[in-house]
Amino acid sequence: MTTGARRIAVIGDIGGHADQLDDALVELGADPRAGTLPDGLTVVQVGDLVHRGPHSHLVVQTVDRFLSRRLDRWVQLCGNHESCHVGEAVFVHDPLEDASALTLERWDEAELLRIATALDTSSGPVLVTHAGLTWETWTELGEPSTPHKAVQALQLHPAVARRPGRMLADADLRLPPGVLWAEAGHELYSSWLRAEQAGVRAPFGQIHGHSSAWNWARRWSTAPPQVTERLSVDVPRRHVMVELAGQRLVGIDPCFGR
Repeated sequence: MTTGARRIAVIGDIGGHADQLDDALVELGADPRAGTLPDGLTVVQVGDLVHRGPHSHLVVQTVDRFLSRRLDRWVQLCGNHESCHVGEAVFVHDPLEDASALTLERWDEAELLRIATALDTSSGPVLVTHAGLTWETWTELGEPSTPHKAVQALQLHPAVARRPGRMLADADLRLPPGVLWAEAGHELYSSWLRAEQAGVRAPFGQIHGHSSAWNWARRWSTAPPQVTERLSVDVPRRHVMVELAGQRLVGIDPCFGR
């Protein structure tokens, strides 16, 4: 992705796979050991750095080097897996070393663990969050007209931003999920299909991680039929794209460790 003379790399969920994160950074021209980025490159990581994989502590150490040196060009988003180490309910019992948990707390206290970020790209304005902003949650936030205003609204309403959805067993499904928890096919994309059917136009595009509307192993959609017929799948890049309510939503899934 480019914006002017700059490059922006959006990296999906990492899940404790330090070697594959390093490979992705080296491919971008970054030095994960030194925590340096090439001129003109900004990295946005969508969260879920930890759990599942074998080296969560190494992933946290790598990202901490970049945050310590390049606060302006490494944007670290909070995923639902980070959230349970910074005050939210614990939903996973995958151990995390004390030092890594303390680092996540330090980032959160320093406001380095962001809930969302806005990008002005050559293709138009884009909101980047861990799981995506549903139509209903966008409406609840006052229908922000730009991704920058959406970021501000999410920051002002953290309980809404962090509200769980169908992927958490005890979630209250009467309320729309927030941007840490929305499931791609049934919650995020389906919501904007409803918006389109209601004659609502989305004001900006989105990029998200967290979940995929495509089963990469079996090569089929996990979304409802009306959403499935709108999906476009880029297998080499592991992107799922869908045009809904006049805007493009892109799910990025590097599938680290699989």
